[in-house]
Amino acid sequence: MVGSKEDLLRSTQAISIRCQPIVHYSRKIAGAYEAFLHAANMEALFETCQEHHETATLLRLITQKLAYVASRLGDDVWLYFVLHPLFLDEDMDALTAGFLAPHASRVVLALPASELFDDGKHLNERCNRLRSSGYRIAVDRFCEGYSSLWRLRHVEVDVVSFSPANFMEERAIVKSVSELSCALKILPVAKGVDKKETCSMLTEVGIDWMQGSFFAPAGEPFPLVSPSAFE
Repeated sequence: MVGSKEDLLRSTQAISIRCQPIVHYSRKIAGAYEAFLHAANMEALFETCQEHHETATLLRLITQKLAYVASRLGDDVWLYFVLHPLFLDEDMDALTAGFLAPHASRVVLALPASELFDDGKHLNERCNRLRSSGYRIAVDRFCEGYSSLWRLRHVEVDVVSFSPANFMEERAIVKSVSELSCALKILPVAKGVDKKETCSMLTEVGIDWMQGSFFAPAGEPFPLVSPSAFE
């Protein structure tokens, strides 16, 4: 249980980063990794940070850990990280001038799709600041809200991730995501891929970037993708 400020400091130090490969299926490589925060009770930790007004401190710590992970990746491999909604309320200095900034050109910062509806966070201005620092911007779990497509007019993004499992019986929807992404010059990433049939369907509609248990689970430091996943 994270309660006091002392508990908070101990808990933040215990946070680790786990990664899951994002593969380019046609090229048969792991071209990116998504970074996940791992702790005993991550949501309780966020709540305690908010209670003690230490969210900015937590963000600085996390960017330090992410910077270490990014420094171990190859020059052509990028890192994908979903920003917790609390971080969108903070000053962006920890990202634009902190530990992660030197690696910005190889980092994709993702916004939860639900955050596209919250104008109070001035997302477009914040995203523009992050982009000017070299980061690419993503929308995570795209298409899980009916207004997501419309909101893309107001937030410039480089990557969208979505779960094809939600539309496996509606191939036309997956194809429309691919076509829309192409038209807007946005890179689509299919998440939650767990079987060969999904890979085949995705490549048929023009989506090459994929992630899921079919390739490798999240782990430390960088799980390897079995060559048999591409056969």
